Amino acid sequence: MGCNESFTLSPGLIAHLESKGISCLNQIANIGQSSIWGQAWKSIADLEIDPIWRNEWQLFLQELKRSNVRIKDRPDTLVWAHAETGTYSPKAGYKFLMKKKGWDVPEWWAKTLLKLRCPKKARLFFWCVLKRKIPTWDILQSRFKQGPGRCPLCFLDSEFISHLFLACPFARKVWEETQKLLSKNVRWEGENIQTAWEYWWSHYSEKNLRNLPPILCWGIWIARNRSIFREKTTLAEVIAIQSSAILSSIPEPEKLGNHLRGRKNRSEMGFHGPISTGQLRITKLELGLSST
Repeated sequence: MGCNESFTLSPGLIAHLESKGISCLNQIANIGQSSIWGQAWKSIADLEIDPIWRNEWQLFLQELKRSNVRIKDRPDTLVWAHAETGTYSPKAGYKFLMKKKGWDVPEWWAKTLLKLRCPKKARLFFWCVLKRKIPTWDILQSRFKQGPGRCPLCFLDSEFISHLFLACPFARKVWEETQKLLSKNVRWEGENIQTAWEYWWSHYSEKNLRNLPPILCWGIWIARNRSIFREKTTLAEVIAIQSSAILSSIPEPEKLGNHLRGRKNRSEMGFHGPISTGQLRITKLELGLSST
């Protein structure tokens, strides 16, 4: 028996109370002396508790008064203190445990990625981008890794996520070429990748346009890795053409039929086909991962 997380009765006092048949707050409430100003509680003498527990009992009553606990003339009900409604649910319990363990509660954008129909590799990679899990030079240097620290696509600024996918001239060129191919005037910008994705998700919902940022970021990342590990240059127009082809091959949800279920459509193939600067594909080396 206790009043909050910070104060609970000692095992010895709990055993002493249970020996007297006291196990809930209703049994120690003094209903007759309660008022609108607060709940009254029975003293150690009223309950005939051994005097050796006097100090602990007084502290316990002080915590009860500070907690504004009120006893009403109705059966007790279980209340989940970590939810505004007071009702426990698996979702509320999951959030509480995640917060208590110091783990991140899933971000708002986690569910948005599940609704996309672009290639799974693009969705997984974009999740890593939003979670800052990709090995850009700023993250590698924070882990005491050595490197040039320059963007391998423009060599004008340090490489970090916001620069690589938002501010880099190469990335902007990719977006410009893609807009021309799709005949769409769209906006991909923001203070960081999260705000850019939030704006995109709320403003561009027609057809499969929501799938475009993950596809383009995936293509930009492949171009970045080819520049670092193979010392080869990828044209922005190539990424735009490949990305547009992948986007156009994604069937719209309302047009999906039973004949497409279980069949690998073209959109799942990712960047494919002959291109002037070499085949674009993700490998372990291109991702910057070790073989171990």
